[in-house]
Amino acid sequence: MLQFARPLTAIFWLLLALLPSAAAYPAGMQAMGNDSYAKIEHSNTGLPFLVALWSLDCPPCMKELEILDRVHQKYPHFKIVLINIDGIEAIDDAESRLASFRLGSVSNWIFASEQAEKLRFSIDPQWYGELPRSYLYQNGKRRGHSGLIDETRLWSWLDSLLPAGE
Repeated sequence: MLQFARPLTAIFWLLLALLPSAAAYPAGMQAMGNDSYAKIEHSNTGLPFLVALWSLDCPPCMKELEILDRVHQKYPHFKIVLINIDGIEAIDDAESRLASFRLGSVSNWIFASEQAEKLRFSIDPQWYGELPRSYLYQNGKRRGHSGLIDETRLWSWLDSLLPAGE
């Protein structure tokens, strides 16, 4: 019996070493796979929430992150989902940028597949990668927008949904 224990123990440790570790994905930032967006939508069914897609090298995205920082400060319990499209190799820079905008505590995702087109299609077949891209969800319906989000309209929408501090 012991003759089988050593090889099994070695195989166990080898497999454990090959699995992605929790340290590979910092707290708060999750790897985005092909079915992740459906899970995001499902876990927020019936709730108003906002999804914003962004990139490190997108100046309008930085402006949008500034807006979303203000939204998060006023409505800390409002669900914001941020998705970085730069790829898992940019995770450290993406996490650092989110921290600079005080957005490290919102739901953060990063594209983890080398097939970015497939991930984009899983989010929205009508979206071709232009940034920033955002979606507002309310009453089970979503409204997509390409380009910098209209801050005035966003505040009006949020103020109609939520009391300050919610």
